[in-house]
Amino acid sequence: MTTTTELRRRTEIARTLVVVPTLNERDNVDPLLRAIRSTAPTVDILIVDDASPDHTADRAAALGHRLGRISVM
Repeated sequence: MTTTTELRRRTEIARTLVVVPTLNERDNVDPLLRAIRSTAPTVDILIVDDASPDHTADRAAALGHRLGRISVM
């Protein structure tokens, strides 16, 4: 039988990571990240950018500093 303390500990450890692959999504990354954050405020977000020439990664990183829990790779 699982105790309440064990369930609470498992919940504290469990995290959700949303992975978003991008390529030339500079104009879309702001609204997407804001929508994810407003819908699921506790998730971690990882932007995986393939060296977009439109600098999608830079825009995502800047927004990550403002919203928090957003990383760019």
